[in-house]
Amino acid sequence: MTETESPLEVWCWLDGKPGHENQTRGLVKAIQELRLCEVREWSPPVSFLEGYRWRRQWQDLADALSPPELIIGAGHGTHRWIRLSKKRYGGNTVVLMKPSWPSKWFDLRVIPEHDHRTESKGVLVTRGVLNGMTPEGEHHSKRGLMLIGGPCRHVLWDQKCIQRQIEIILKRNPSVQWGVTNSRRTPTQMSHFLRKLHESGKIHWFPVEKTPQGWVAEQLSNCSQAWVSADSVSMVYESVSSGVATGLMELEWAGKSKLQAGLESLEADGLLMPFTKWESEGVLSIGSAHLNEARRVAEWIDARWISKYPPPHE
Repeated sequence: MTETESPLEVWCWLDGKPGHENQTRGLVKAIQELRLCEVREWSPPVSFLEGYRWRRQWQDLADALSPPELIIGAGHGTHRWIRLSKKRYGGNTVVLMKPSWPSKWFDLRVIPEHDHRTESKGVLVTRGVLNGMTPEGEHHSKRGLMLIGGPCRHVLWDQKCIQRQIEIILKRNPSVQWGVTNSRRTPTQMSHFLRKLHESGKIHWFPVEKTPQGWVAEQLSNCSQAWVSADSVSMVYESVSSGVATGLMELEWAGKSKLQAGLESLEADGLLMPFTKWESEGVLSIGSAHLNEARRVAEWIDARWISKYPPPHE
């Protein structure tokens, strides 16, 4: 493959869902660490009719651009646009999930292990969903973060159980400044509990409605330890990928699941410590292993498709 001085043209299809967009941007960030990139983000309307009208405007813009080398998206709503982009402009397509459209229509499927068991041609299996976290950051020893979720189909939500764990963590870490946020699934009673802790001066509570995009990533880069409730699996993987000591606030699982198996695998590798183990041992430590799945996927793509492009500018 001959080398080129032109930047790598990357098109990202976004569906407006923060979790999906976080995956896409996490992979793009890792690719940008390897190659000089020109990144285009497209956010089509959700409505099929509005999308049909918007398509003509998009094509007028896209026709004037260099054709893409990579077309990336996460979420079922992006499938149509990823496929359309490839048919009209060429390029290699990457879908960050188990696709709902025929697999052969995508050049690479990046699928979390809880949705897919084994790697095969055109499939990369990852530990959790991708994110843009890396171990870089100041990681102040006296700062901690708690990420509290809420009811979901994978766990039996028990508010008293989570409250007890929070209270013990606070009691055993009196010198740590704790930032705490909830999720959109958090029950009202749980939010009231967090507000009372905030009013008592025990934590700094940041309601999810008031946290801007990138807030969790910024907090993880500044703290030395984080505790995540077991229902918030994607947040667990973000915390582990950030390089901070990560504890798991435990809940009873609704049944044996691949998500649970994935967290147990992190524990076996020393990347995650369940609350009961920490309560008995008293130390929340960072394992010697590191998790950076976005980088691993980026390197796979680089070796096969984009090595001819120049590295990023120093």
